[in-house]
Parts: sequence; structure tokens; C-alpha cells
Amino acid sequence: MTWIRVLAAMVAALFLAALVAAFFLVGSARAQTPTCIPYPMMVSVMEKLARTSIGKGLDGRGVVIEVFVGADGKFAVISTAANGVSCLASIGDGWESEKAAAPGKES
Repeated sequence: MTWIRVLAAMVAALFLAALVAAFFLVGSARAQTPTCIPYPMMVSVMEKLARTSIGKGLDGRGVVIEVFVGADGKFAVISTAANGVSCLASIGDGWESEKAAAPGKES
């Protein structure tokens, strides 16, 4: 049974490597097909890339938009549909956080 776990780990590692490569190649293919995977896998990839969720919200279509940011300023924006599939919407560099004003108060 141990060899099955080793094989499964190798397949998972290869898939993760391919997905991470897709993140870096998506810049030239942004207008083409988005990178979409189940939400738990997307979160796992973000953790491997040292990205932390800093916030999320629901858009007018009922899709959750979430931003992941790393300490290095690199960020990723994902959208997650009701069926649990997350798509990489955008990636970038140079993220700067600003403190949000309390609702009803101006900053």
C-alpha cells in the first residue's frame, strides 16, 4: 500500500508544479482560457506560493472574488463560482494595502 501513497504524492506534486507553471505563463495568455480548479486546490496552491487571503466579497453574479497577497507584494485575484470551482482572474506584483475607513466615515 505504501507505493500507492508514493505514486499519489508524485502525481499530486506534478499537478501542483504544472499549475504553478501555469500561474507564471498566464500573463501571456490572459485573454485566452482561464486557469480553473476546485477551490481547496486553489487555496493549496496559494499556500505553496506563500499567498494569504486578505479579503473576499460577492459580486453581482453571485461569484466570490478573493485576493491573495504575499509578503513580497505579489498577488492573485481568484473568482469562485457556486459550484466550488475557482478561476485565476489576475496576478500581479507591487500590492500595497491601505487601511479601509469604517462604514459611514471618510478617511
